[in-house]
Amino acid sequence: INNAIKSGKVERGNCKKCGTQKTEAHHINYDKPLDVQWFCVEHHPERCIEKESMNSLEHVARITSKVDGQEISFNESTIQFLEAKSSDGSEWEVVVIEEGTSKNPPPHNFFYTKEALESAVPLINKVKAFAYEFKGTMRNLFEHLPDTIRDAKPEGLAQNVVGFFKDAKLTEFKRDGKTKRGITATFVATAEWLKTQLKNAWEKGKKDLFGFSIDGEGPPPETGFIEGLGIVPLVKEITKLNEVTVVTEGAAASGRQFLRLLNSNLTVEQLREIVMKEKLLEMIRQKTPKLLEGKKVEELTDEDVSKLFESALSQTEQFKEVKGLQELMGLLSKGDFAGARKMFNQILADPKAFGYPESRTKESIETELNVLLEACEAKEKLAESQKKEPEKKELEEKGGKVKDELKESIQTLAESVKVLVEKESQR
Repeated sequence: INNAIKSGKVERGNCKKCGTQKTEAHHINYDKPLDVQWFCVEHHPERCIEKESMNSLEHVARITSKVDGQEISFNESTIQFLEAKSSDGSEWEVVVIEEGTSKNPPPHNFFYTKEALESAVPLINKVKAFAYEFKGTMRNLFEHLPDTIRDAKPEGLAQNVVGFFKDAKLTEFKRDGKTKRGITATFVATAEWLKTQLKNAWEKGKKDLFGFSIDGEGPPPETGFIEGLGIVPLVKEITKLNEVTVVTEGAAASGRQFLRLLNSNLTVEQLREIVMKEKLLEMIRQKTPKLLEGKKVEELTDEDVSKLFESALSQTEQFKEVKGLQELMGLLSKGDFAGARKMFNQILADPKAFGYPESRTKESIETELNVLLEACEAKEKLAESQKKEPEKKELEEKGGKVKDELKESIQTLAESVKVLVEKESQR
């Protein structure tokens, strides 16, 4: 429906009952997905439980039942950290799955029922946590194991195991001042690099720098009505968990990765350092891989990477792309956005001159660089607005003070006039 509205095929209407403009779409016939009526949040639930709507709901259930017996996949980025349970970063209390609606977009916005969570508890205690490294043009990407590899190695790749879960239970927990229900567990990190990264991120307030993605299976969801949500796919059972994977937002989600950095306490300079470290490592791998032989990349410090890069520069001159990016990030860290935009346009005009291979399209380069520009510009604007807040407050305080003084002056003047009037009347 949203896509149809954007393309002009469907026009959002007012509530059919009260005329309110803020409305939700109600399907009349599920065989005709664009045939909808419009209702506000208050009247939509009432419409959904009328006889006509329930008949449509039964129709959806009949369609769903056609795939009975076939397992479907659930891929959820749901695990959230609640607290550290050890000082060395090895044990963490986490929320694995919450009861309620998935964060995935429709049609995969599954509603996880209490029954589904109960079925998943024993599975959580048996599942391993993995991390997979795939080379990207700018960063290391962690994602689920491709199906073709999983079919060949269903037990997973031993060298990629980074932890496991224990003491899983369905319980209530508090987060952001609200009581919720879900599966909580203790995540035990066994990989030293992950312990260090999680501990450092937690101590710096970055509780979501790493996430976990669950890859599981279960029967097809049943269609049901949830008050406030309307008709949603209900997951009643989870029969298998293939793996839980450590993820840092990947290639297709690089924008979200930088937005996470933007919303953190990281400065533009720190952002530049993070981006450049990953970029330098990637270029060293491509041009002089021997320099990394025998080294644990995940344990390399920024200084180590810089020294390796200097060694690489002495061996090859094919590092224009990195040099160009260094210059671009240098301009951004100084707040010279006009200069950065100029540099950005120069790179796009002639990518080859900056070392980009012919296989890289201008669109992919533009997307990559735009993420940096937009994140840094937004960070700068945020800093400026925060600087202005005290000034605004000071002005408001001064304005209030002037207002009070003016009020006192008016009262004094009124009293003086009153005295003069009384004296005049006595004469």
